[in-house]
Amino acid sequence: MSESSPNESKQLLQKRHYFILENLQLLASEAPASLKHRLSTEFLSTLAVSLLDGTVFEIVSHLLEMQQISERNFFNERSRINNEYLNQRNQLLKRHKTTEKACEIRPHHLSIVQSANKRELDAFDKRMNDELHRLDVKVVQDFDNKVLEQQETMGQAGVPNFFSTQNPNDLKLQMYVLKMIEKLSKMKLPE
Repeated sequence: MSESSPNESKQLLQKRHYFILENLQLLASEAPASLKHRLSTEFLSTLAVSLLDGTVFEIVSHLLEMQQISERNFFNERSRINNEYLNQRNQLLKRHKTTEKACEIRPHHLSIVQSANKRELDAFDKRMNDELHRLDVKVVQDFDNKVLEQQETMGQAGVPNFFSTQNPNDLKLQMYVLKMIEKLSKMKLPE
């Protein structure tokens, strides 16, 4: 932007504020009924002011990018463990088949071997399910921590109603506001 007088800068900020506010009001009108009462004109105006310089758009973009990377890493880690599990399980089943085949010459041992193989397979499946469950719990805790960090970051950036919370109603509002900001970030602001 070329150098402009303080009056022109003020007019541009006012123009941007009205543009952002108008679009926030449109997005708020599409909100679920449970959130509409919390998206007052005063709230939307304060939100519009926090978006004027574009910093919050950059922060939201960065946070979404980091979240996608985390989700992709989790998916890859879970897939890796699951694939290892399937490979190990297939090897175990092949070994079981070999031990059961060896019982052809001693059929009276077959039921004992099959029972031992079943116990071993059940124990293996339980161990692997427990490992996947531990990973899932760790990931949920990591995501909870990331949400708290995002809440703090957005609050520090001056976005209204962003503070550390686990209250489902507050989280729904924060998620909706993030979606509104993301949609606005794709619009061209007045210059």
